[in-house]
Amino acid sequence: MSQVVERVLSFDPAPAIARGFERGALKEHVRFQAYATIPDFFDQPDPKRCTCGCGRELTGRQRRWAENDCSAFGLAVLRILKCDADVIRYYLSEQRGAGCQHCGVMNEPLQVDHIVPVHKGGGGRWLDNYQLLCECCHKQKTAEDRRRPSTKSGERGRASRRLSLGG
Repeated sequence: MSQVVERVLSFDPAPAIARGFERGALKEHVRFQAYATIPDFFDQPDPKRCTCGCGRELTGRQRRWAENDCSAFGLAVLRILKCDADVIRYYLSEQRGAGCQHCGVMNEPLQVDHIVPVHKGGGGRWLDNYQLLCECCHKQKTAEDRRRPSTKSGERGRASRRLSLGG
């Protein structure tokens, strides 16, 4: 496993996610965080030090990253928080293996699933809110998620009315 992969998998995203929500770059009911950028998640309190937090000094023409690994790490964090399915799939398979996390099937294309669905506030989250599922398990989980009432404001009333009306 490369140093970048190890660093991403051991990264504590809580401060970066909090900054992203505070700055309006992350929305909990949005699947793809289109407007999120590196400065939304990484502060650079010292313009002479690397943005990723490694503490290395910037030299020459460097303005944000001290090393290529720092840049790769920062971009991986950004792409995960933006909900880039290919990047999330890669890091989840490195972390948890390449099989369906529900049924264990191997050698089938796996889909990235939000454990807490986006319509229930699961957007703009870290790897712990994702799982890799085969198509069959993903369809089944999505159907189950849709049957449960949403927590999004305004949705609760509609869900209650549908349940009380019998449909």
